[in-house]
Amino acid sequence: EYNRDAGKLGENIEWCEVNEKKICLLANSGCLNFCPAQTFHDNLVAHLKEINERKNWQGYNPILCQSHYSTFGNWVSFLQDSSWIRPEDINNYERKVPLIKLATRTHQNPRQVIQAYARGKFAGNLLDLTEPGHGGRFKGYIVDNTLFPKDWFNTTFNCKGKCNECNYCEKVMEKVLVKMGNMV
Repeated sequence: EYNRDAGKLGENIEWCEVNEKKICLLANSGCLNFCPAQTFHDNLVAHLKEINERKNWQGYNPILCQSHYSTFGNWVSFLQDSSWIRPEDINNYERKVPLIKLATRTHQNPRQVIQAYARGKFAGNLLDLTEPGHGGRFKGYIVDNTLFPKDWFNTTFNCKGKCNECNYCEKVMEKVLVKMGNMV
């Protein structure tokens, strides 16, 4: 949750150094920050085999972010309320963080995720790198990773969380959200 909070991340890094601990970041989480269902969802992933063998509650989706992203007006939350790190920005963390983890346990294409972060570059739909993935919720659109502005990392890493005053993420979303029929 603090991947884009310079102050809080700095505090956590300092605490780890003082207490002889190592900090680890998750680079491609598709979860909403501070989601109350995240622990439950993580446990679901750990027990997928058993869950898939039982008849479960019909029509109930315990993954809140999937319901959230089913509404077009909420799509900006993918930029505002998530902690994923773009492959192009991973180098900004390497000097401070000894371990950056990639979520690939249930990802449809883990090789794509690993290659993107190893290369530090990805020309594609950013939604395809996250776990959980949300490409299916952004029906007919992609979040084109190549269209992010050069100041994305610096602006979001130093974000003060005053979205109602800033509108930076809304402006970026207008730029990076591409209707699939409009792609060249």
